[in-house]
Amino acid sequence: MHPHAARQRRLLLAVLALTGTFCVTELVMGFVARSEVLKADALHLFADSMALVLSLFAMWLAERDATTEFPFGWSRAEPLAAMTNALFLLAGTAAIVKSSVATLLGRGGDHEHHGPAVGVMAAVGAAALVINATSAVLLHKGIGHAHHHHHDDHGHHEAHAHHAHGAGCSHEHNENNTPRAHDHSLNLRGAWLHVMGDLLGGLVALATAGAVHLGAPPLVDPLAGLAIAAFLIVGAVRLARDAGRVLLMGAPAAVPVARVRELVTAVDGVEAVDAVHSWSLGAGRYAVALKLRGVVAPTEIEGALRRRFDVAHVWVHVEAPS
Repeated sequence: MHPHAARQRRLLLAVLALTGTFCVTELVMGFVARSEVLKADALHLFADSMALVLSLFAMWLAERDATTEFPFGWSRAEPLAAMTNALFLLAGTAAIVKSSVATLLGRGGDHEHHGPAVGVMAAVGAAALVINATSAVLLHKGIGHAHHHHHDDHGHHEAHAHHAHGAGCSHEHNENNTPRAHDHSLNLRGAWLHVMGDLLGGLVALATAGAVHLGAPPLVDPLAGLAIAAFLIVGAVRLARDAGRVLLMGAPAAVPVARVRELVTAVDGVEAVDAVHSWSLGAGRYAVALKLRGVVAPTEIEGALRRRFDVAHVWVHVEAPS
């Protein structure tokens, strides 16, 4: 495994250990404190732990070589994992909404008589902030390191005009013909966003505890749980949308069709561009297929595209001018 990918995986493992351990603790304390917001945040942490497990597995798959049966490799394991994570988030959110609504309607057991235990809520909320802040720092280091490596490698990438030999190509290469590591910074950024959501949950728990302590009605707790649920729903829908765009081969924002067409049309010798297709392979890897008319070498088109976009595979079909 490439050392940068190994570092990213170690960071995710460390965050998974922190998140998984605290998830169980917070869920138990949620029942002890009779706090819907603590239960909600614990379920959020559980969903995040599952997301990290899936991300780790997807990273491992994405590093595997291409085969005859899987000529593009296993990069799309990552959007598949993202779609599964979105379903986990939605399932957890349904449980949060059900519990919070039951409390608001007076079917929340002893919560309506005693309210949440403010001291326990405050202690757990403070611990959540510490745990999630630590996780956020770890993931941010991984993102920064991957981003720096990506730019260093991109410089080599722009210096060559490596020809994509069709769907069988599984790894990108630099000018020294050494394999490029898959860019998992998107995976890390997704995990970082999850952790930032957990930080929000901790802040909401502390704010709720303070509000109840200052005399706010106990129902502020289930209302805060619903606020977290709304946050989770928005995040899950966006995650599913982005993963679906990759799985359905939508043109990625990083390689827009209009910009590709504009770039290729400007190359000397190109008379017309008849078709442009761009799509994501997953794991931050992109592919482009072109059909054009003119008197130009395919390698010249590939070189222009690789200098402008960080693409893993390029196919160019050139027909004689009309």
